Amino acid sequence: MVIDVSLLRDSSRILQDIVENHNASVITLSAKDDVLIYESLIEFGSAACLDKRVAPKELCDAIRVASSGKVMLSRSAIAMFYTRLNNNVHGTRVLNHREIEILKLIAQGKRSKTIASILNISTQTVQTHSTNILKKLGATSKCQAIILGCK
Repeated sequence: MVIDVSLLRDSSRILQDIVENHNASVITLSAKDDVLIYESLIEFGSAACLDKRVAPKELCDAIRVASSGKVMLSRSAIAMFYTRLNNNVHGTRVLNHREIEILKLIAQGKRSKTIASILNISTQTVQTHSTNILKKLGATSKCQAIILGCK
C-alpha cells in the first residue's frame, strides 16, 4: 500500500492502524523532506519513506523492499540520517567509523552478505559489528538502531 502522508491529518495513527490491524506493508510518500517526519513514519511502521517526487524506478525498488519485509529510505532521508549519525547531540560519536558505515548500509536495505562484499570484510565481521551497534545503541532491531543512531 502506498500512502501520501501530506494528504492525511493523522498519518501516524492511520499508518500504525494499517500496519497493526491489516498486516500490510506501507510505503509512505511525503512532500516535506524532514528527518523528524521520516523518523516518526518508521516508528509507526512505514516500510519505505520516500519523497513525493520519487522516480518511478525508486518507487518500484521500494515496493520490492517492502514486500520482502525490509525498510527503505529515500536518498535525501538517508543523507539527513547520516548527518545525525555523525553529529550526536554532544558532538561525540557513540559508534566507531566502521559501525557507522555498516549502519548506513543497513539503512539502505543492504544484507550482511552484500555489506561484507562492499566493505571487503567477512559476513561474520558484519554480523559482529551489527551486534555491537545494537548493544551500543540499546536497540532490539536494526530498524530501531537506524532511528537511535540518528538521534
